[in-house]
Amino acid sequence: MRLSSIVTLLLLASINVSAQSPKRGDFIFPVRPKQENYLAGTMGELRSTHFHSGIDIKTSGITGLPIYAAADGYVERVRVSTSGYGNALYIAHPHNNSVTVYAHLERFSPEIAAYVRDKQYALESFDVNLFPDKGQFAFKQGDEVAKSGNSGSSSGPHLHFEIRDKAHKILDPLDFGFDEIVDNIAPTVSKVAFVTMDDHARVNGLFGRFEFNVQMDKAGNPVINEPLSLFGNIGVEVYVYDQLDGARNKNGVRHQTLTLDNELIFQQDVATMEFHLQRNILVHTNYKRSSQGGRRFNKYYVDAGNELTFYETNNLDGVMRVMDLNPHHLDIRLEDSYGNLNQYRFTINGSSDDLRTYQLAQSADKPAVDLHRGFLELKTDLTDRIYCEAKVYVDSTMYRQQMSYDVLDQAYYIWDMRYGMPDSVEICDQMQYFDFVAKLPKHRAAEYEGETCTVRFSNQALFDQLFLRYQYVDEGGAEYFQFGNEDVPLRKYVEIQLKPSLQYDVEKSAVYSVSSRGSLSYMGGEWEQGTVTFRTRDLVNYTVATDSVAPLIKPLRSKYSLRFLVTDDMSGIGEIRAELNGKWLLMNYDAKRNLIWSDEKSVVIGELKLVVTDNSGNIATYERRY
Repeated sequence: MRLSSIVTLLLLASINVSAQSPKRGDFIFPVRPKQENYLAGTMGELRSTHFHSGIDIKTSGITGLPIYAAADGYVERVRVSTSGYGNALYIAHPHNNSVTVYAHLERFSPEIAAYVRDKQYALESFDVNLFPDKGQFAFKQGDEVAKSGNSGSSSGPHLHFEIRDKAHKILDPLDFGFDEIVDNIAPTVSKVAFVTMDDHARVNGLFGRFEFNVQMDKAGNPVINEPLSLFGNIGVEVYVYDQLDGARNKNGVRHQTLTLDNELIFQQDVATMEFHLQRNILVHTNYKRSSQGGRRFNKYYVDAGNELTFYETNNLDGVMRVMDLNPHHLDIRLEDSYGNLNQYRFTINGSSDDLRTYQLAQSADKPAVDLHRGFLELKTDLTDRIYCEAKVYVDSTMYRQQMSYDVLDQAYYIWDMRYGMPDSVEICDQMQYFDFVAKLPKHRAAEYEGETCTVRFSNQALFDQLFLRYQYVDEGGAEYFQFGNEDVPLRKYVEIQLKPSLQYDVEKSAVYSVSSRGSLSYMGGEWEQGTVTFRTRDLVNYTVATDSVAPLIKPLRSKYSLRFLVTDDMSGIGEIRAELNGKWLLMNYDAKRNLIWSDEKSVVIGELKLVVTDNSGNIATYERRY
């Protein structure tokens, strides 16, 4: 074969390869193209149980804006749901092997809407998950495919927009060159936390996790106005955000780098995301901190069980090792999707400030008992005492634990849980009792069985080993099954079987989680021989409660459709069924507004019967002739 022929074939092959992947310029902006737009969320933003996929495009607080196909393609999936993405459209683009997703829509284009409506009637269900034939609904780039909305779990009108590859791996839409978004603002570090990773490490002479505010001095340089003395194996966590021109929203930061004395410690680039790894956000962030209602801190170390792949670290998985008290330079570098950069430099171990003032303030806020990364720290007051050792009792065996450090009259003892789970600890004649019941390994199926409950863990349920805490409390008219691991994330569901001692109407009773304020949230459960079994991903407090009150149906005045408020004060709405003259009638449902309504195509003449059933089987019925 001649050289020129080989070159031609190689060129053709390279063209075919490039045509198989989406690239800059392949897509138009899906709402108000060629106009400046604003974002409420970006790729990789930290949410409670997942990374944000795609971008959230503001729609000026209104619904009904035209949504356009970002590229030539056909509809491969249509989803209608009361939660999640709500009304969502998935368009495949064969020319570059990509898929675009348009979510929280108000309504679909007329031909898709008619198809969806027919399927809803055929299935007698508002919620549908449909896969039209390939090419059944084909669109050219710029064709209107829907109207923007606020459906599903949306907290306000906007368009959620994603670009995926053909395997549905999520790509960053801002990589594809949308001039409609203007960003000249660099990301910001608001707080930095330092974490002792073992019992020998210290932050300003203390053990635990400590947060520091980042401020700007008069010259515009970032400063931490507290001492920064670090020793041992230290983890770094940050609360960071990015803002874009014309919007006040605090978005995620894609590129983040940590160096110590110019040596790489940790780096991340959330350029792509895979759905099956989403729950790893629970160990990518500090779950304990966020579960207490606080900020979501990004860990700059790869914690136990974290399977995400967008990191580059040192040989300690991002942990800093500082083994001297010499000054060191710590740099945090942030870069957003538009290349805006910000760099923060801090000096650690470089101050001669007395640590005592800081230690006294932090010691006053420290709890008497804290389980931190597999170490149990106990605090006791040594006022009027010279010294006390701790006597740690594990399965009736006593171990002596010496004081680890002190702050004035406050003594601290650190017990390594690898040596056993304490039943109790005695310090200075004061006893502290614990409710640890089992040590459960990660990556292995395990079970705890007690007198009042059984907990079953699959081999993938835990990110890290778990020191299970549990106690049963009988308050006379109510009983509580209290798990003390609300700050421990679970990867997969666990199965819990409760063994109540009180008698219940099993047809109307179920398991409910109990918040710190005492409010109940329905969990469900299956009854069998006096026990009730349910699945959960939260080791919190539970009770069994009875719901015997039917839901409430309230008709609303409407000129063009039937409209009702449907509410239930306890177990929640389970099923809604409307019939007109004995035949199923489609009712749209917005769960967050407790609102149902008929669509404009329904001609309501005759006998209407609306039946609303809650999750405990209580039934409310509304009947009227129209």
